[in-house]
Amino acid sequence: MAQLEYNLPPTSTLRDVLQVMETLGVIQVVDGGPGTRVKYCMVYGKPRADVVSSQHLVEDIADAQEEITRSEKRCKILKEALLKFQADNASMHPREVLKQILLQYPEVLNDPVYMAAFRNVHVDVASVERERIKQQQKSK
Repeated sequence: MAQLEYNLPPTSTLRDVLQVMETLGVIQVVDGGPGTRVKYCMVYGKPRADVVSSQHLVEDIADAQEEITRSEKRCKILKEALLKFQADNASMHPREVLKQILLQYPEVLNDPVYMAAFRNVHVDVASVERERIKQQQKSK
C-alpha cells in the first residue's frame, strides 16, 4: 500500500488507483464492447476454484482420498522418526528421513513446507529425483 501511495500523484482519484493497479497486473480491464462501461477484474476473470463435472466426480473423490492416504503415511513416517530420535538420539539423520519421503512421495516437491525442510537439512533434491527415476527403471 505504501508503494502504491508513493507512486500516485498527490491529487489521485480512483481512476488513478485503478490505472496503477492495472499497470502492476493486479487487476485487468475487461472490455464490454462499444458503448459499455469499462469493467475491471482479477485473475483475468477466471474463477479460482476448479470446475467439477459430475462425470468425473467419482474419480476426483478417489484421487482426493489417495492424496489423503499418502499424506497420512508421510505423517506416520515423520512421527516414527521423531519418536525414535527422542528415544535413543541415535536414529536416522533428518536428511535421510526426508530423502526417503521424497523417494516414496515425489508429490512433496509441490509442497513449500517440504521444500523448506529439504533446504534446511541440505537435501539435494535433483540427485534424489535421479535416484528415484533409476529405481523406477529397475523395477520395470
